[in-house]
Amino acid sequence: MLPNYSSTAAITMNLSNEIYEDLIDNSGNGRVAVRSLENGDYRAFTYRYGGRYGVMFEVPSQTVTIDETFSYLSLSRSSTVVNDDRNISTLELSCETPGYERPFSALAADFLNPDIRRKIIHDPYAWWKEWKELVGNVDREPQAYSVLGELMVTDFLTRTGQRPVWQGESSVVDIVADCGGCEVKSSIIRNTYSVEISSQFQLDNRTDDVDLFFCIFEPTESQNTGRSIEEMASILESEGLDQETIESKLSRLGMRVGKDARRKRYRLIEMRKYRVDDGFPAITSASFKNDQAPPCITHIRYTVELSALPYKPVDYL
Repeated sequence: MLPNYSSTAAITMNLSNEIYEDLIDNSGNGRVAVRSLENGDYRAFTYRYGGRYGVMFEVPSQTVTIDETFSYLSLSRSSTVVNDDRNISTLELSCETPGYERPFSALAADFLNPDIRRKIIHDPYAWWKEWKELVGNVDREPQAYSVLGELMVTDFLTRTGQRPVWQGESSVVDIVADCGGCEVKSSIIRNTYSVEISSQFQLDNRTDDVDLFFCIFEPTESQNTGRSIEEMASILESEGLDQETIESKLSRLGMRVGKDARRKRYRLIEMRKYRVDDGFPAITSASFKNDQAPPCITHIRYTVELSALPYKPVDYL
C-alpha cells in the first residue's frame, strides 16, 4: 500500500521534510520509523548512532551485496534487528558528517520513495551511479583494471613458483617475489605502450632485480570473457594465498567486498615483462648531482615510452 501522496515529486518533498525532522530530533539513541511509510509494504527507518546518521529499508535476502562510498555518503547492505526481534537484510544510505542533515534528507527521500525503491532493490548500483554522476563523480580510487593487473601478475608468479607477496599500496614496488621486485602497469588503450611513473622512488632500487610488467586490457560485458577482481581474489585464495590478507589490501585500495568495481570484467590482450636495468630510462637519485634530488623537489611524475625497449612476452592465459 503506497502513501496517499499525489505524485512522486510530492512523495519526495514530504519525505525529505520528515526525514530531516527525525534526524534533527534524534539524540543519537537508535532507530525511528518513518511515519508516512509505517503502514504497508514500504516501511523505512531513520537512525543516528553517534556521529553517523542515515536511513534504511528492508530488502530480500538475495539482494546483491553492495558497499559503496562517495564523498560523505555510504550505501551498503547490512543485517539489522528490528523492533520485533527479526533479523532482516537492509539497504542503508548514511552520512557521518555533521551539519549535512538537510541535503542528505533530500537524497534520502529519493532513496526511500516507494516508486523508486523497486528499481533500487533490483539494481542498487545503477541508482548509486546516477547520483554520483549528478553531484560530480570524482573518484580517487585506482582503476579496476590496474588492480586486476597486479592480481594477475601475482597469479602468474605463483604458477611459476616465484612465491610472490602482493604489496597493495604498502611498498615501493607492487609485488615482491623470489625473482625480485615487480612493478605492474596496466592500460585499456590498445597499441599504446607508455607508462606513467608516479614517484622518483618507484624504479630507484637498481641494486635489486626489478621487472616491470605491462598489461593491456579490454573491457567486456560478457560473463564468459575476461576476468574480474572478484574472480582473481578467489583464484589466488584457491592457490593458497591468505584470503584475509588479500581482502585487507583490496580494502585499503578502495576495492572492498561489495564494490561495483570488483565485478567489472576485462579481457587481457597482452602482458609484457621489461627488465629495469641500467638501460631502462628512469629518473632516479643517480640522475641528480651528488646522487640526491634537490631539497625543494618533493615529487616527480614522468612518462616512459616502452615501444622501443626490449621485452619478453608473458604467456599468462
